[in-house]
Amino acid sequence: MKITKHVFCTLLAAATLLSAAPSVKITLDKADQIYKCGEKATYTITFTDDAAEPLAKTASYKLSNDNLTVFKKGTIDTAQSPTTTFTETMDMPGFLNLTVYCTYTDKNGKTQNLKNNICTAGYEPTKIQPAAPRPADFMEYWKGELKKAEKECPLDPQMTKLDKFSNEQRDCYKVSFAAPDGRVYGFLTIPAKAKEGKMPAIVSVPGAGPGMGSPSQDVNFVTLFMNVHPYDPYIEGKTVKESYAELNKPGIYMFHGGKDREATFFHRAIIGIARSIEWLANRPEVDAARIGYYGSSQGGAFGFIQAGLTGRFAAVVCNVPAMCDHFGANVGRRAGWPQYRNTFQVKNEDGTTAFDKVTDGWIGYYDAVNFASYIKSPIRVIVGFIDMTCSPSSVYAAFNSIPSADKAIVNELDMGHSARKSYGEAQAWMKKTITK
Repeated sequence: MKITKHVFCTLLAAATLLSAAPSVKITLDKADQIYKCGEKATYTITFTDDAAEPLAKTASYKLSNDNLTVFKKGTIDTAQSPTTTFTETMDMPGFLNLTVYCTYTDKNGKTQNLKNNICTAGYEPTKIQPAAPRPADFMEYWKGELKKAEKECPLDPQMTKLDKFSNEQRDCYKVSFAAPDGRVYGFLTIPAKAKEGKMPAIVSVPGAGPGMGSPSQDVNFVTLFMNVHPYDPYIEGKTVKESYAELNKPGIYMFHGGKDREATFFHRAIIGIARSIEWLANRPEVDAARIGYYGSSQGGAFGFIQAGLTGRFAAVVCNVPAMCDHFGANVGRRAGWPQYRNTFQVKNEDGTTAFDKVTDGWIGYYDAVNFASYIKSPIRVIVGFIDMTCSPSSVYAAFNSIPSADKAIVNELDMGHSARKSYGEAQAWMKKTITK
């Protein structure tokens, strides 16, 4: 197992100062921001005022476990204490998050929040474990769902050549496959050189949103881009954004299907995409032993899901993966997107809210942590230490569950829910691995 770090603090601080706007800079006393449980972490907060756009006189702060369980909070006088130091610790594996809130009025009279206002210390993150055990019948359930689909729902692969994207170097197709309660859609690119013999292939699923609206134009790999949505992503005169808006009229898609394990939105997508990968592996142009995968956020989650479920990938890249550690709140940590339990909470008679027992009964089957526990492929994962969408503890809970002998994680210390050079580097590693 390998852990690396990327530090961009100096460049970001320089860019902030050059902007001449008020700023806050938060640093830790250790460059890698990794601590042992019980070890003290010292945060230094430096406010930089600006005569034309002065800071509010008071800033507030909170220290929390991955931005969920609050340990300490208070206020800072930005004029009297332009530089403030906090020393804190955690006695359990996790992420000690310091968030500073302060506003200023810009030159247009609008109230703005200070940026770069979060800094996180990782406390023995490689010891973070999933917040809930894997369902006893987890893989039995999903293999059973695949077998049921094969029996009751013929694959019915459909390919439509897209002349707009095809040329003498490649043929591009719109593809779709039958799945329980609908279809899954995507794009297939077959390079002309595939006629010379079997080629390595790449699979990718996009992050949350409308999905991919066009095929890959890479001529070095057979490429399968698959969307999670049940609509055709390439219709003349209609954009994927328009189809996406229609899909979300009843509510945002990831919560469709409510509290039913088989009806929930990702059931069709998981089964359908798994079947599309098997179809790809059996195509005459593809070397089934050299299939790679990359994806970010929702796509990172599907990397865990499909690598664990199908076992088809020779190399996997997951950037800020979503859908991890749904039960994180049980141990005081923030769960990853889409945080099902928060959405499906129920009201008690006294007006308070509580997690729903029905929801808790099925979300474990959609926790990428549990799929990750079956991954034996070489894999690279990237985590943002200040990611509020896919929390670092949720990502590490999944990473630590992976049994692969060849795994590594990159700690992006000041990155939120985003992608950086490390993601491209990991993709380059994946491509190199599957072309050996």
